[in-house]
Amino acid sequence: MAVKKKLLIIQDELGRYSEVFLYRMLRGFKHFDVEVLVGKHVNKSEYPFEGVKQWNGVANTLLRLVYYIRYKFFNYHGIATANLGNLISMINETDADLVCFQFAFIPEKLGRDVGKINKPFCIIHHGTDVNLARENKVYCLRLNLVWGLANKLFFVSNFLMNEAVKLGCPPHKAHVNYLGVPDFKPSYANVIPVTDVFRFVMVARQTPVKNHTNVIRAFAKANKESSANMQLVLIGGGELESEIRHQIKMLGLENHISLMGDLSNGRVVEEISKSHCLILASRIHLITGALYQEEALGLSILEGMILGKPIVASATGGIPEAVSNGLNGFLVDPLDVNGIKEAILEMVNYPEKALEMGQRGRKLARKLFNFKLQMRKFEQHFIAIVESHGS
Repeated sequence: MAVKKKLLIIQDELGRYSEVFLYRMLRGFKHFDVEVLVGKHVNKSEYPFEGVKQWNGVANTLLRLVYYIRYKFFNYHGIATANLGNLISMINETDADLVCFQFAFIPEKLGRDVGKINKPFCIIHHGTDVNLARENKVYCLRLNLVWGLANKLFFVSNFLMNEAVKLGCPPHKAHVNYLGVPDFKPSYANVIPVTDVFRFVMVARQTPVKNHTNVIRAFAKANKESSANMQLVLIGGGELESEIRHQIKMLGLENHISLMGDLSNGRVVEEISKSHCLILASRIHLITGALYQEEALGLSILEGMILGKPIVASATGGIPEAVSNGLNGFLVDPLDVNGIKEAILEMVNYPEKALEMGQRGRKLARKLFNFKLQMRKFEQHFIAIVESHGS
């Protein structure tokens, strides 16, 4: 039996959604033993990371809090300060064969010192780390330095990779690797809810880029025009929760829109499976005159697809790589409230068509965004890096 290589994954903070991805990722590798360094572990009860080799050797816990970084992704007054301490020496003292940074923030902060790492390293970019480079020239210059030193650079969509190349990312180092979603158990997949209520679900942080305001306005219009009994379920918390609650109250939709807050991933999957359609109409959100956020792809879209749900999504960022208009859902202009409304009504008025879209989406997700396939691709790249470095 071949000896497994050792992979060291480093990430600043684990939020609720990055925990989901990391938890799946760690369980998906076959040829690597994994260690993790992380600044903050948010949800230990839901993600104990049992059964994986730990950094500190203590049973039933993967993550050791080796440092804590407070990093505001969009700091307009320069790069946010972070005490990385002796991170380089800690990395070099491990017996890892490869280092993988989740997001580019930590290697960017290390800057030229990242070249002192005595083993090959790669970076997986998820979106916010590339967005910042559009506005902050210092950050962009440091990111280009790090890109030049890295062995390989991964992006979660073609859109994101192309944006990075425009900013100076070396094309020969850039690779697209979708996050992938597991093929959930049959009791969840392709479930057709038996109910007299047509149920929409939106899984998204309550932040400006996710465009809750326009989705709610569109739903209100559709609900007024349709005789169907409609419900919108909003999953996820965030900075705009009070504003969203106020908007729902002003529109008199308390009986039609439910706010469920942050849920475990198991509950999220359950709620999507009980719904007829998933919505994610993210917008291009300007933060300053030059800096804007755009959806790299949207993990909830992939989860909706694998569960056989038709999608109403915006034609922005990397979303069109997953959703084809009229095939497995509808692509809309996120600023066009009437356009979103029409897509909602199309789902409600033609449920058989919506079901067919969902089935096509599931087939596409199983083929293109299959979790095991994407993990194999990651591993193939990782093995190539290690072997190239060894030669």
